[in-house]
Amino acid sequence: MPNKGLKKIIRQKIAFIDAIPDTFINQTIRGAESPLFDVIVSQFLDKLEVKDGVILSSQNNYRIVGAIDKAWATFQLKNGIEIINAHISNFGTIVGNNIKYYQDILTKNKTFITKAKNITSVINRRLGINADGSLIKSGYMGGILEDVSVRNQIKEFSIRAVANGNGFDDTKANLAEFIKGNDEKLGVLRKYYRNIAYDTYKQIDSMQNKLFGEEFELTYFVYDGNIIKTTRKFCRTHVGLIFTNKQAEEWKDDPDLTAAPLNYEPLVDLGGYGCRHIIRYLTQEMAEDLDPTLKAIK
Repeated sequence: MPNKGLKKIIRQKIAFIDAIPDTFINQTIRGAESPLFDVIVSQFLDKLEVKDGVILSSQNNYRIVGAIDKAWATFQLKNGIEIINAHISNFGTIVGNNIKYYQDILTKNKTFITKAKNITSVINRRLGINADGSLIKSGYMGGILEDVSVRNQIKEFSIRAVANGNGFDDTKANLAEFIKGNDEKLGVLRKYYRNIAYDTYKQIDSMQNKLFGEEFELTYFVYDGNIIKTTRKFCRTHVGLIFTNKQAEEWKDDPDLTAAPLNYEPLVDLGGYGCRHIIRYLTQEMAEDLDPTLKAIK
Protein backbone atom coordinates (compact mmCIF):
# COMPACT_ATOMS: atom_id res chain seq x y z
CA MET A 1 0.00 0.00 0.00
CA PRO A 2 1.19 3.61 -0.61
CA ASN A 3 2.98 5.17 2.36
CA LYS A 4 1.68 8.33 4.04
CA GLY A 5 3.97 10.58 2.03
CA LEU A 6 2.82 9.06 -1.25
CA LYS A 7 -0.83 9.28 -0.25
CA LYS A 8 -0.32 12.98 0.47
CA ILE A 9 1.20 13.51 -2.99
CA ILE A 10 -1.76 11.71 -4.58
CA ARG A 11 -4.31 13.79 -2.64
CA GLN A 12 -2.52 17.03 -3.55
CA LYS A 13 -2.31 16.00 -7.19
CA ILE A 14 -6.05 15.25 -7.46
CA ALA A 15 -7.06 18.35 -5.51
CA PHE A 16 -4.92 20.60 -7.69
CA ILE A 17 -6.28 19.20 -10.96
CA ASP A 18 -9.83 19.62 -9.64
CA ALA A 19 -9.35 23.18 -8.42
CA ILE A 20 -6.90 24.84 -10.80
CA PRO A 21 -9.20 25.54 -13.80
CA ASP A 22 -11.71 27.40 -11.61
CA THR A 23 -8.96 29.17 -9.67
CA PHE A 24 -7.25 30.27 -12.89
CA ILE A 25 -10.48 31.57 -14.42
CA ASN A 26 -12.10 33.12 -11.35
CA GLN A 27 -8.98 34.66 -9.84
CA THR A 28 -6.24 35.19 -12.42
CA ILE A 29 -8.46 36.01 -15.42
CA ARG A 30 -11.16 37.79 -13.46
CA GLY A 31 -8.47 39.96 -11.91
CA ALA A 32 -7.38 41.04 -15.40
CA GLU A 33 -10.85 42.17 -16.52
CA SER A 34 -10.79 45.59 -14.85
CA PRO A 35 -7.36 46.50 -16.25
CA LEU A 36 -8.60 45.53 -19.73
CA PHE A 37 -11.75 47.62 -19.34
CA ASP A 38 -9.78 50.59 -18.00
CA VAL A 39 -7.29 50.64 -20.89
CA ILE A 40 -10.10 50.32 -23.47
CA VAL A 41 -11.92 53.23 -21.86
CA SER A 42 -8.86 55.48 -21.61
CA GLN A 43 -7.41 54.79 -25.06
CA PHE A 44 -10.65 54.41 -27.01
CA LEU A 45 -13.98 55.21 -25.37
CA ASP A 46 -12.95 58.52 -23.78
CA LYS A 47 -11.53 59.69 -27.15
CA LEU A 48 -14.87 59.43 -29.00
CA GLU A 49 -16.80 62.43 -30.25
CA VAL A 50 -19.99 62.71 -28.22
CA LYS A 51 -22.85 65.18 -28.57
CA ASP A 52 -25.72 65.48 -26.10
CA GLY A 53 -24.64 62.17 -24.53
CA VAL A 54 -24.75 60.32 -27.85
CA ILE A 55 -21.78 58.81 -29.70
CA LEU A 56 -21.54 60.38 -33.14
CA SER A 57 -21.44 58.10 -36.19
CA SER A 58 -18.59 60.13 -37.63
CA GLN A 59 -15.60 59.14 -39.73
CA ASN A 60 -13.34 60.29 -36.91
CA ASN A 61 -15.06 57.95 -34.45
CA TYR A 62 -14.70 55.03 -36.84
CA ARG A 63 -11.00 55.91 -37.04
CA ILE A 64 -10.74 56.02 -33.25
CA VAL A 65 -12.01 52.41 -33.08
CA GLY A 66 -8.56 51.51 -34.40
CA ALA A 67 -7.12 52.68 -31.06
CA ILE A 68 -8.42 49.42 -29.57
CA ASP A 69 -5.51 47.66 -31.28
CA LYS A 70 -3.03 49.75 -29.27
CA ALA A 71 -5.07 49.37 -26.09
CA TRP A 72 -5.05 45.57 -26.47
CA ALA A 73 -1.30 45.59 -27.10
CA THR A 74 -0.82 47.65 -23.92
CA PHE A 75 -2.93 45.17 -21.95
CA GLN A 76 -1.09 42.15 -23.35
CA LEU A 77 2.32 43.66 -22.66
CA LYS A 78 1.62 43.66 -18.92
CA ASN A 79 -1.49 41.70 -17.98
CA GLY A 80 -1.31 39.23 -20.85
CA ILE A 81 2.21 38.26 -19.89
CA GLU A 82 1.17 37.95 -16.23
CA ILE A 83 -1.62 35.58 -17.29
CA ILE A 84 0.80 33.46 -19.31
CA ASN A 85 3.24 33.33 -16.40
CA ALA A 86 0.45 32.16 -14.08
CA HIS A 87 -0.57 29.57 -16.69
CA ILE A 88 3.01 28.30 -16.93
CA SER A 89 3.30 28.18 -13.14
CA ASN A 90 0.16 26.04 -12.91
CA PHE A 91 1.57 23.59 -15.44
CA GLY A 92 4.83 23.57 -13.49
CA THR A 93 2.96 22.47 -10.38
CA ILE A 94 1.24 19.65 -12.29
CA VAL A 95 4.54 18.45 -13.77
CA GLY A 96 6.28 18.69 -10.41
CA ASN A 97 3.57 16.72 -8.60
CA ASN A 98 3.84 13.92 -11.14
CA ILE A 99 7.62 13.78 -10.86
CA LYS A 100 7.35 13.51 -7.06
CA TYR A 101 4.85 10.67 -7.40
CA TYR A 102 6.87 8.60 -9.86
CA GLN A 103 10.14 9.27 -8.08
CA ASP A 104 8.53 7.80 -4.95
CA ILE A 105 7.30 4.61 -6.63
CA LEU A 106 10.38 4.12 -8.84
CA THR A 107 13.07 4.71 -6.21
CA LYS A 108 15.22 1.81 -7.42
CA ASN A 109 15.35 2.97 -11.04
CA LYS A 110 18.78 4.46 -11.76
CA THR A 111 17.62 6.13 -14.98
CA PHE A 112 14.74 8.04 -13.34
CA ILE A 113 16.34 11.51 -13.21
CA THR A 114 17.44 11.42 -16.85
CA LYS A 115 14.13 10.07 -18.13
CA ALA A 116 12.12 12.50 -15.99
CA LYS A 117 14.09 15.41 -17.50
CA ASN A 118 13.44 14.08 -21.00
CA ILE A 119 9.71 13.79 -20.29
CA THR A 120 9.66 17.35 -18.93
CA SER A 121 11.35 18.54 -22.13
CA VAL A 122 8.62 16.87 -24.20
CA ILE A 123 5.92 18.54 -22.08
CA ASN A 124 7.61 21.93 -22.38
CA ARG A 125 7.78 21.59 -26.17
CA ARG A 126 4.07 20.74 -26.19
CA LEU A 127 3.45 23.91 -24.16
CA GLY A 128 5.68 25.97 -26.44
CA ILE A 129 8.40 26.67 -23.88
CA ASN A 130 12.13 26.65 -24.69
CA ALA A 131 14.73 25.16 -22.34
CA ASP A 132 15.62 28.67 -21.12
CA GLY A 133 11.97 29.40 -20.28
CA SER A 134 11.32 31.67 -23.27
CA LEU A 135 8.29 31.09 -25.46
CA ILE A 136 8.54 29.28 -28.77
CA LYS A 137 7.22 31.51 -31.55
CA SER A 138 3.80 30.27 -32.65
CA GLY A 139 3.90 27.62 -29.91
CA TYR A 140 1.00 26.99 -27.53
CA MET A 141 1.82 29.74 -25.00
CA GLY A 142 3.04 32.18 -27.64
CA GLY A 143 -0.11 31.51 -29.63
CA ILE A 144 -2.26 32.60 -26.69
CA LEU A 145 -0.38 35.90 -26.48
CA GLU A 146 -0.66 36.43 -30.24
CA ASP A 147 -4.37 35.54 -30.43
CA VAL A 148 -6.47 38.64 -31.13
CA SER A 149 -9.94 37.07 -31.02
CA VAL A 150 -10.87 38.88 -27.76
CA ARG A 151 -9.60 42.17 -29.18
CA ASN A 152 -11.63 41.67 -32.35
CA GLN A 153 -14.81 40.97 -30.38
CA ILE A 154 -14.32 44.22 -28.47
CA LYS A 155 -13.77 46.06 -31.76
CA GLU A 156 -16.96 44.59 -33.24
CA PHE A 157 -18.89 45.68 -30.14
CA SER A 158 -17.43 49.19 -30.46
CA ILE A 159 -18.10 49.52 -34.18
CA ARG A 160 -21.77 48.69 -33.57
CA ALA A 161 -21.93 51.34 -30.83
CA VAL A 162 -20.55 53.97 -33.23
CA ALA A 163 -22.70 52.85 -36.16
CA ASN A 164 -25.90 52.87 -34.09
CA GLY A 165 -25.13 56.18 -32.41
CA ASN A 166 -25.60 54.68 -28.96
CA GLY A 167 -25.62 56.69 -25.76
CA PHE A 168 -22.16 57.13 -24.26
CA ASP A 169 -23.11 56.12 -20.71
CA ASP A 170 -25.05 53.08 -21.90
CA THR A 171 -22.16 52.04 -24.12
CA LYS A 172 -19.71 52.33 -21.25
CA ALA A 173 -21.94 50.23 -18.98
CA ASN A 174 -22.53 47.64 -21.70
CA LEU A 175 -18.81 47.50 -22.49
CA ALA A 176 -18.06 46.87 -18.81
CA GLU A 177 -20.54 43.98 -18.82
CA PHE A 178 -19.18 42.66 -22.13
CA ILE A 179 -15.64 42.53 -20.74
CA LYS A 180 -16.33 41.68 -17.07
CA GLY A 181 -19.58 39.73 -17.33
CA ASN A 182 -22.22 39.65 -14.62
CA ASP A 183 -23.76 37.19 -12.15
CA GLU A 184 -25.36 35.22 -14.99
CA LYS A 185 -22.71 35.17 -17.71
CA LEU A 186 -18.96 35.37 -18.16
CA GLY A 187 -17.19 38.28 -19.75
CA VAL A 188 -15.39 37.88 -23.07
CA LEU A 189 -11.95 37.42 -21.45
CA ARG A 190 -13.04 34.63 -19.10
CA LYS A 191 -14.96 32.92 -21.92
CA TYR A 192 -11.78 32.81 -23.99
CA TYR A 193 -9.57 31.42 -21.25
CA ARG A 194 -12.22 29.02 -19.98
CA ASN A 195 -12.06 27.21 -23.32
CA ILE A 196 -8.29 26.95 -22.90
CA ALA A 197 -8.05 25.97 -19.25
CA TYR A 198 -10.69 23.36 -18.56
CA ASP A 199 -9.27 20.65 -20.81
CA THR A 200 -5.62 21.64 -21.19
CA TYR A 201 -4.52 21.21 -17.57
CA LYS A 202 -5.92 17.71 -17.40
CA GLN A 203 -4.62 16.77 -20.84
CA ILE A 204 -1.07 17.81 -19.97
CA ASP A 205 -1.28 15.82 -16.75
CA SER A 206 -2.52 12.76 -18.64
CA MET A 207 0.11 13.21 -21.36
CA GLN A 208 2.89 13.30 -18.77
CA ASN A 209 1.54 10.21 -16.99
CA LYS A 210 1.29 8.41 -20.32
CA LEU A 211 4.93 9.26 -21.07
CA PHE A 212 6.03 7.96 -17.67
CA GLY A 213 4.11 4.76 -18.33
CA GLU A 214 5.83 4.30 -21.69
CA GLU A 215 9.33 5.18 -20.47
CA PHE A 216 9.22 2.83 -17.48
CA GLU A 217 7.07 0.13 -19.13
CA LEU A 218 4.27 0.41 -16.58
CA THR A 219 1.17 -1.60 -17.44
CA TYR A 220 -1.35 -0.88 -14.69
CA PHE A 221 -2.93 2.46 -13.83
CA VAL A 222 -5.71 3.85 -11.66
CA TYR A 223 -8.53 5.90 -13.16
CA ASP A 224 -8.21 8.57 -10.48
CA GLY A 225 -10.18 11.56 -9.26
CA ASN A 226 -13.40 12.55 -7.53
CA ILE A 227 -17.07 12.07 -8.36
CA ILE A 228 -19.21 15.21 -8.41
CA LYS A 229 -22.80 15.97 -9.41
CA THR A 230 -21.97 16.42 -13.10
CA THR A 231 -19.73 13.34 -13.39
CA ARG A 232 -20.77 11.30 -16.43
CA LYS A 233 -21.78 7.65 -16.25
CA PHE A 234 -18.60 6.50 -18.00
CA CYS A 235 -16.42 8.11 -15.34
CA ARG A 236 -18.63 6.96 -12.47
CA THR A 237 -18.14 3.35 -13.52
CA HIS A 238 -14.36 3.72 -14.00
CA VAL A 239 -13.10 6.02 -11.25
CA GLY A 240 -11.05 4.30 -8.56
CA LEU A 241 -10.54 1.12 -10.58
CA ILE A 242 -7.33 -0.41 -11.91
CA PHE A 243 -6.93 -0.90 -15.67
CA THR A 244 -4.28 -2.01 -18.11
CA ASN A 245 -3.20 -0.12 -21.22
CA LYS A 246 -4.84 -2.82 -23.32
CA GLN A 247 -8.17 -2.40 -21.53
CA ALA A 248 -8.02 1.36 -22.10
CA GLU A 249 -7.84 0.78 -25.84
CA GLU A 250 -11.33 -0.75 -25.64
CA TRP A 251 -12.93 2.34 -24.07
CA LYS A 252 -13.65 3.91 -27.45
CA ASP A 253 -16.33 1.24 -27.99
CA ASP A 254 -18.01 1.80 -24.62
CA PRO A 255 -21.59 3.05 -25.19
CA ASP A 256 -21.33 5.16 -22.02
CA LEU A 257 -18.49 7.20 -23.55
CA THR A 258 -20.73 9.95 -24.91
CA ALA A 259 -18.32 12.90 -24.90
CA ALA A 260 -15.30 11.53 -26.76
CA PRO A 261 -13.53 14.04 -29.05
CA LEU A 262 -12.42 13.24 -32.57
CA ASN A 263 -9.21 11.18 -32.59
CA TYR A 264 -9.98 10.04 -29.05
CA GLU A 265 -6.89 9.02 -27.06
CA PRO A 266 -8.06 7.00 -24.03
CA LEU A 267 -5.02 7.65 -21.83
CA VAL A 268 -5.22 11.41 -22.47
CA ASP A 269 -8.92 12.15 -23.02
CA LEU A 270 -10.34 9.56 -20.57
CA GLY A 271 -14.05 10.50 -20.21
CA GLY A 272 -13.96 13.08 -22.99
CA TYR A 273 -14.64 16.81 -23.08
CA GLY A 274 -14.44 18.49 -19.68
CA CYS A 275 -13.33 15.32 -17.90
CA ARG A 276 -11.14 16.16 -14.90
CA HIS A 277 -10.19 12.59 -14.07
CA ILE A 278 -6.59 11.51 -14.46
CA ILE A 279 -4.54 8.36 -14.82
CA ARG A 280 -1.95 7.34 -12.24
CA TYR A 281 0.36 4.50 -13.17
CA LEU A 282 1.24 1.80 -10.67
CA THR A 283 4.13 -0.59 -10.42
CA GLN A 284 3.09 -4.22 -10.81
CA GLU A 285 3.71 -4.75 -7.09
CA MET A 286 1.42 -1.84 -6.17
CA ALA A 287 -1.31 -3.06 -8.54
CA GLU A 288 -1.26 -6.61 -7.18
CA ASP A 289 -1.19 -5.28 -3.63
CA LEU A 290 -4.36 -3.29 -4.32
CA ASP A 291 -6.00 -6.15 -6.26
CA PRO A 292 -4.54 -9.61 -5.52
CA THR A 293 -6.58 -11.13 -8.37
CA LEU A 294 -4.46 -9.40 -11.00
CA LYS A 295 -2.11 -11.56 -12.99
CA ALA A 296 1.24 -10.44 -14.26
CA ILE A 297 1.20 -9.19 -17.84
CA LYS A 298 4.48 -9.83 -19.60
